[in-house]
Amino acid sequence: MNDRKPGQFPQPYELGLDRLAKDFGLVPVEYPATRKPGSTPRERPQLVIPYGGTVRVDGPARRVTVTY
Repeated sequence: MNDRKPGQFPQPYELGLDRLAKDFGLVPVEYPATRKPGSTPRERPQLVIPYGGTVRVDGPARRVTVTY
């Protein structure tokens, strides 16, 4: 598991956000726990779906499929 978080290394994180916006035209959305040092996995999102995406959940197979 990667223990490096934006709260520990803000400059590379900011550069990454800038690149997403400038090079790809994406608007990053931050969650409250993004920059919080020591945040738990429960506080962080496990899956982010772009606007207009669809999700199919197959419970018996324990599978989530995302299309967009």
